Amino acid sequence: MSNIQDYAMTQEELQEALEIDPYNLRTDCAHQPALYAIASQMAADFRDFSKRQKLLLEKTMAELALAIRSDPKKYDVPKITDSSVSAAIACDLEVIKIKEELLRLEKGSEKASAIANAYEIRRSMLRAEVELFSSEMMSGDTASGQVNQTLKDAIIRKRQEKSKR
Repeated sequence: MSNIQDYAMTQEELQEALEIDPYNLRTDCAHQPALYAIASQMAADFRDFSKRQKLLLEKTMAELALAIRSDPKKYDVPKITDSSVSAAIACDLEVIKIKEELLRLEKGSEKASAIANAYEIRRSMLRAEVELFSSEMMSGDTASGQVNQTLKDAIIRKRQEKSKR
């Protein structure tokens, strides 16, 4: 991705999609790989953008330090010392702007990583839900035996319809 804003889903939408609907496991299972891929790619891109922003900050600070040392009066630095140059760099509006963007990207990176990890956990939870649903459906020992029998009958009918085709 060239830009964080290029994603089809936002972090908030990905976070909302984490919820598992026990009555819609097939759809949840079908969408899991794509959602995990989006979340993982977003986390990787945020890390990449953060690293690039750090490099930009270092470059900007180095260039500014050279400029201050070559023309201290232009930057209101009365005496060239390491601390006066550092102070002038810290007060520079461009440096401040880059640092603020870096903080925003690092926060986004942490959030995107947490969402990607949540999708890994969701995958395990979906697997467990499907196993639980399957075992309940095939056993007649549950409190919802009538519902299970209805589901079994529906599955048998569907299989018979498919085998006739």
